[in-house]
Amino acid sequence: MASVNPSATLAPHVTSRRLVEHTIDISRLDAPENAALLAGCAATFCALGTTRGDAGSSEAFRRVDLEYVTASARASRAAGAPQFSLVSSAGANPKSWFLYPQTKGEAEEPVKALSFADTAIARPGLLGRGERMRTAEKFANWLMPVIPVETVARALRVNAEAALDKQPETAAAGAGAPAAGGAGSGAAPAVTVLDNTALYKLGAALAVAVAGSPAGSKAEL
Repeated sequence: MASVNPSATLAPHVTSRRLVEHTIDISRLDAPENAALLAGCAATFCALGTTRGDAGSSEAFRRVDLEYVTASARASRAAGAPQFSLVSSAGANPKSWFLYPQTKGEAEEPVKALSFADTAIARPGLLGRGERMRTAEKFANWLMPVIPVETVARALRVNAEAALDKQPETAAAGAGAPAAGGAGSGAAPAVTVLDNTALYKLGAALAVAVAGSPAGSKAEL
């Protein structure tokens, strides 16, 4: 888990100190010490995921890609976060006969059901992870387009900031405060699904903004 401190003072071109990493037991997200890390957060970005091969079994894979994703969304909702972004997958479908797209599709359902004021679901195709790409992924790279993970991250950030700008009162909501647009607010919660095309468009917009911004500006976060 990581949090961002937007008020940190940095030297020119240094941005990493704004990001604070926290090592937690993700199976105990509802523990007080873990829940406290989400207190007052305006947006949560969930990119949890593995493969059956890495996890060791179908059950272990579903624990990460379904149970832990659901738990992170519930913890964020309980903390009053108005915006939640999830990295899912192209082809996600809870009715699929195949384990991976079925699990990804099942994970989207409880996230949408929590009725955040704004929910973004990214459905990228093959993720370009550089040297971390598996052999099968590198082979698939020759057959299908790859989207860099940095592009997905930038796109979700742009989308979240735009959503929060529309509801400034929720961006400052404290822990436990009901997110505007959520259950009982009277406003319909927004759910945005972002495919490769949308992710590239949003990610490119931030890349251009960073390239033209002065050092230390918000665009460099």
